Amino acid sequence: MELKTYDPAMERDIEPFFIECFNVYFMTFNVLGHERDMASIPDSYQKGGQFWCLYDEGKLIGTVAVRTIDESSKTAEIKRLYVSPSRQGEGLGKKLFEVALNFAKDSGFKKVCADTRLDRKASQHLMRSHGFAEVPRYNDNYHAELFFALDL
Repeated sequence: MELKTYDPAMERDIEPFFIECFNVYFMTFNVLGHERDMASIPDSYQKGGQFWCLYDEGKLIGTVAVRTIDESSKTAEIKRLYVSPSRQGEGLGKKLFEVALNFAKDSGFKKVCADTRLDRKASQHLMRSHGFAEVPRYNDNYHAELFFALDL
């Protein structure tokens, strides 16, 4: 397996990967709608943050990102943590999450936030096991139902 920072050459892998992941949750992936941050990953994530892609034998099997959501308070958000449905249960989500969390710490962020859905028990467990606490809604992500934060 190889973890790579996003490069525009990877763009061809992104949409099919997210369509596969979203289909599991009966959601539609739309870069012109609610997922418009994915239309330009460099602009959305790589200015003060980062976006990573995990590949295995040339196939994209996971992603995670960190982006700045409040420069003045040095607050970041972990986003786009997805693992291919066929590879879930291997601990890849935890590894990706820890890459993002360590990046936020190393980059000098003071707080990191994340959101998830009620049906994503593994995601909730991952955040709680890393010290995140539930907080009130902090964004307008219409998919999200639970919100978490951790002071670094």
